[in-house]
Amino acid sequence: MRQTEPDRTANEQLLISTAADKAIAQIDFGDLREQSVFLETEYLESYDKPYVIGTFRARIAQQGGYLAADRKKAEYIVEIRSGALSINRELFYIGVGGFEVPIPLSEAVELPLATLYEDFDRTAIAKFAAVTLAAEDGRMIQSVGPVYGLAWMDEDSVLGIGWDTSNTLPKALQDNPRPAE
Repeated sequence: MRQTEPDRTANEQLLISTAADKAIAQIDFGDLREQSVFLETEYLESYDKPYVIGTFRARIAQQGGYLAADRKKAEYIVEIRSGALSINRELFYIGVGGFEVPIPLSEAVELPLATLYEDFDRTAIAKFAAVTLAAEDGRMIQSVGPVYGLAWMDEDSVLGIGWDTSNTLPKALQDNPRPAE
């Protein structure tokens, strides 16, 4: 049973944002150092669009670009687009249950899942690309991508004893996710 507040779990949010971070970190905006840049997001379709936009803005600024709030005041326009930003889920198990059994003249009954071995993998995939245009005449200066980022969480169990691995948290949090108060 899945229970979470809000509608998406923290793990889902971490998977998607980590994949986006890893993809965007591969893009080099160093040629825009000390240049005014407008980030065009019209061609970006993404589930976590505000996070992706913020991460692109931070990447440009970290590499020395000056973010322009108005397209007309920019020397360069960076158009960003997304080819993917989602999570694939795979469940493999050896066991019984986890399905409905029809009962004549009654409602179906769902058998609980009882596993000897279970492997539940979630992989987030991000795919982004960007093109830099001269604001003055629209000529292409640079095209980057596509770049890809992956984030994963794997949960395994044998006879109900489980363990998990992921690449979404810093090592310090993996070792001690709940610090003492």
